[in-house]
Amino acid sequence: MNKSIGLIDYENSQNKVLFRKTIYDIKTDYEFLKEFKNPFKDESDRLGLPAFARISLYFNKIDNNTCEELITKIKFIRTNDNSFYNEETGLYFNFNNYFERAVGHEKIINTDEYALFVSNYINYFKNIKCHDDKKRYKGMNLLLKNGKCVRG
Repeated sequence: MNKSIGLIDYENSQNKVLFRKTIYDIKTDYEFLKEFKNPFKDESDRLGLPAFARISLYFNKIDNNTCEELITKIKFIRTNDNSFYNEETGLYFNFNNYFERAVGHEKIINTDEYALFVSNYINYFKNIKCHDDKKRYKGMNLLLKNGKCVRG
């Protein structure tokens, strides 16, 4: 598989480098909950966060296969398709578009308002993932009860 320029930039950066991904670059892998309203635009407006902070999550590179969200410390692990995935939230992203180092953003991301915004954002997706998992397991149990073969 060819590597994107963004992934090559990520791999060539030093460990512990801070980088930014917009919430528009972050996707979900939910099976049953495809459409839901993202409540975070209104919350970020209420908290008075600057425009770039309203749409950004920041990560520290741990190594070429792992990065960690700055506030909640959840880890995203590299998958076979070169995406970075977090099992707890169902969130993933890749570097197909770009790799953007976060330089000069430290002042805003070290505020209580930003920490609250990110904590609420991550917890929201943890709850959705949990709800989606419950529906998935119910579906698998129904298939098993009806004698259907279930493959992972």
